[in-house]
Amino acid sequence: MNILDLAIAVIMGAAFGSIVKTFTDGIIMPVIGAITGGIDFKDKVINLGDMPVTTPEQIAAAQAAKEPMIMYGQFLNGVITFLIVALVMFALQRDEL
Repeated sequence: MNILDLAIAVIMGAAFGSIVKTFTDGIIMPVIGAITGGIDFKDKVINLGDMPVTTPEQIAAAQAAKEPMIMYGQFLNGVITFLIVALVMFALQRDEL
């Protein structure tokens, strides 16, 4: 494998990562949200500060005010995205394409 092949692989991997993120945010998470009663996981936070954070607007305001929050919904989205990428990479390696 030469350096050009490696560069192409890195670029394609980054592009594939953005496609999987869009797929996760636009298709997978809304389906999971519908199954769980309309929950939007992007808005799931644990508030460690004093400001209320029950709506997306309040979350944005708390972020702007640098309020401490644990944003576990975004982490969950990231974990699902990672698992999809890992599954595809495993399948590609296993089939040795």
